[in-house]
Amino acid sequence: MENFKRSRQHIAVVIDEYGSTAGIVTLEDVVEEVFGDIQDETDVEKETIVKKDNYRIAQPYMMFDDLLEELSIDFEILQIAEEAYRGETLSYFIIDHLERFPKAQEVMSLPLVFHPEDIKEQKNIATHLHIQIIEVSDDAIQECKIRFSS
Repeated sequence: MENFKRSRQHIAVVIDEYGSTAGIVTLEDVVEEVFGDIQDETDVEKETIVKKDNYRIAQPYMMFDDLLEELSIDFEILQIAEEAYRGETLSYFIIDHLERFPKAQEVMSLPLVFHPEDIKEQKNIATHLHIQIIEVSDDAIQECKIRFSS
């Protein structure tokens, strides 16, 4: 970081212990390593959730409470502690809930518990929320399929 400041350059060549070129690093790489991803004009933003016919495809880095809001359900219906997962990612929720790293195509089924006054006039109400891990690579969840069932 000091070299970036002193040289007023935004890119540097990385040399390994043998004097060979190991790669390049940018000032943005360093800043993102410290503070997390930063969106700029060159980054293509991927939607965190995409609606399909009867399911949704969700990115694991989306906030879990944003997912619940998109699905119009809350922590109480899932019978999970809001304080445990507010501000956490979908990926964190999955790993914490399973207490292990999931496998590709694995499905988590979470029961939905509604108050009687919330469902008395509705038919075909969902009873479960299913989270399917579509793809896993490099020890990271890459994509999830979200759907309801009765």
